[in-house]
Amino acid sequence: MLKNRLGRAILIGIASLVLLTIGAATATATVAKLMTLDRLVDRSDRIVHATVKSQKSQFDKKYNLVTTRTTLDVSETYWGSDKKTIVIEQFGGEANGIKTIIAGDAKFTAGEEVILFLKDAKDKSGLNYLTAMAQSKYTVQKQADGTELIWRDLEGLTFQIPNSAGKNSLQHVSEAPQPRTSFIPEMKAQIKRIKGGSK
Repeated sequence: MLKNRLGRAILIGIASLVLLTIGAATATATVAKLMTLDRLVDRSDRIVHATVKSQKSQFDKKYNLVTTRTTLDVSETYWGSDKKTIVIEQFGGEANGIKTIIAGDAKFTAGEEVILFLKDAKDKSGLNYLTAMAQSKYTVQKQADGTELIWRDLEGLTFQIPNSAGKNSLQHVSEAPQPRTSFIPEMKAQIKRIKGGSK
């Protein structure tokens, strides 16, 4: 597990240093494959609707960088074993005067309502990890009229998109918010099709 996480840290660190120039603007981004909803469902061990409770960052001497653990209260589990509380670990954060930034990873704020696609830790820590960085986090926002919109922030990510010549080109992608009334049924249908059930 240590070897796998260290390898993941190195890969993320290298990816986050890729510099991309788009027009006159220069930005730091992580290059990734676009994860559609069905891919997220297929690759995730756990899919939940949760609210962010708290965060804690610490400098991890094993990786020589800052890691952050986010605690969330689960209101509904769409796939995976039921847990009232989950803790997600990510590389990045600020502690002891040291700041580590991972471009393209999800950011969380206390009180935020989210739908998450997660991988379970292979050891006995009970931790979870985002299946595909920021692509794994959908924010749920209530509107003034009482309706709810679901969307994900893909800032900091650049995607390999096949062009007409069959070669990959690097592109930024933005997605329009979706009504909860359409997103949740689609997600549940994908879970049933891919996983063979509701949990």
